[in-house]
Amino acid sequence: MALRQLEFDVEALGEVAAKAGGAMGCNKVEFLAEGSYNRVFRLALSNGKDVVARIPFPNAGPRGLLTRSEVATMDFVRSRLASPIPKVLAWDATTTNDVGCEYIIMELCNGFLLHDRLGEQLTYYRHIADTADLMIGLASIRFSQYGSIYYKEDVDSELQGRPFYAEGEKQDELSDRFRIGPSVERRFYRGERAHMSIDRGPWKDIYSYLQAAVNCELEWIRLYGNSPKAKNQLGSRSSPELHALALQKWLHLAPAVLPSPEYTVPTLSHPDLHAGNIFVNGDDPMRVSGIIDWQGAAVRLLFETGQPKIFEDEGKSHSNLKHVRIMSKDTLRPVMPDNYEELADTEKEEARAEYRLVFPRYAFYKVLRERQDPSLLVDVQRLLHMELLRHAIYCSSHSWSDGLPILNRTLMMICNTYGDGIPIHKDYPICPVFFSEDEKAHVEDEYYTSISTEELLETHVRTSMKRAGIYMLPDGAVGSEQFDDAVKMNKELFASALEGQSEVVQERISSRWPVREGKYVHSMEYCV
Repeated sequence: MALRQLEFDVEALGEVAAKAGGAMGCNKVEFLAEGSYNRVFRLALSNGKDVVARIPFPNAGPRGLLTRSEVATMDFVRSRLASPIPKVLAWDATTTNDVGCEYIIMELCNGFLLHDRLGEQLTYYRHIADTADLMIGLASIRFSQYGSIYYKEDVDSELQGRPFYAEGEKQDELSDRFRIGPSVERRFYRGERAHMSIDRGPWKDIYSYLQAAVNCELEWIRLYGNSPKAKNQLGSRSSPELHALALQKWLHLAPAVLPSPEYTVPTLSHPDLHAGNIFVNGDDPMRVSGIIDWQGAAVRLLFETGQPKIFEDEGKSHSNLKHVRIMSKDTLRPVMPDNYEELADTEKEEARAEYRLVFPRYAFYKVLRERQDPSLLVDVQRLLHMELLRHAIYCSSHSWSDGLPILNRTLMMICNTYGDGIPIHKDYPICPVFFSEDEKAHVEDEYYTSISTEELLETHVRTSMKRAGIYMLPDGAVGSEQFDDAVKMNKELFASALEGQSEVVQERISSRWPVREGKYVHSMEYCV
């Protein structure tokens, strides 16, 4: 609970909001929402205008830097792309102000959150097109370095002298106002990492960026791998030496498997594009009216721009379809069964539900193909090659918290794909990393024993919750109004999973159940 305890002056917050909103005073401050990293308030001003105040928790990211970068990023995207990003009215990245904490005061987004409208059909296409247009716009902007965006005055003098855009990009008024500074990604700050002396960027080349992520993990393991906290994480099942070996394998492998330069340009993407961060217009249903939560946004490799989380469930469900079929892996076009009219009413409803489930991902790729030339984002999100590389980069920062078997299996899959899905590099006719048959068998066994069971159970729990209308965040958090129902359903699912199983299987399920007391969750680590 300490992570979510905030101390601030409510009256001072109201005064700041009133001044920012052009009002004489603030009539009301009410709790609006809470996520993993922030608490949000709605403030009703005396002039009839409502604004939003967002205050970060101590686990959100680097104090000071995080707010400065978020405000600058929102301003840049709003100015450059004319995207529906709420305007920041006031902000402070210190704790020495009258409010007593960091805060951002911004416009209130009109309409409804997208996750409250999911399931409605026929209106899907418009919000998907708006989302795709944002991603295409962001992918078209090439920056000079990997890091995060700040106002020019908020980075040191040496960084102020560096260009904002990549060489050859057209300069504009924004290239004078903004600069690339240190990355604010949580992986460089969570837990004790916040106090370690490590390289947090910005980085001019790919390998410095990849090396920094690995060095951050290696240094944490060296300093804290034997601490009581470390023993509670999956990585403790492997020795620090084995972690170091796997991480060095990744660095040795990367030069041979990274894609061609057009896929590695420094690119900004939204850090968490899920249905809870997208507002849709109340007057024009499903038209995007606001995209929020740019906290932690960073300029990274273009191929790190993954599929928006609003479509992830749909993508994972393609193999479980009972009625609807997918025309091809390239188009992902869903087709209703030929005998649809002959189906029973219940089966027709099942088919319609399946179609609603998989249609958004098809429509998203369709928009990308229609509006982008060349279709880099289609390749980035469709090719297994890119997905494996994204996973390797993520695992290189989370080998201890998420378990070494995930990293080892990812590296093995990359090696297995070399020369097939992954083109052979001219300087590496043979893959520079090799797994023997015995090593492959050991990696697979470790993965399925340690990791796969928990992943399958988590998918089961999350899917069951979603069917019951319970929206569960990746860290297991749910809305306060759904908490009692979620607790009840979790107990029922757990009891059902144990029923009829042997003692050994029951112990395995109990130790890996995804929503359990004492489970380590790295999103809940302090970053101060």
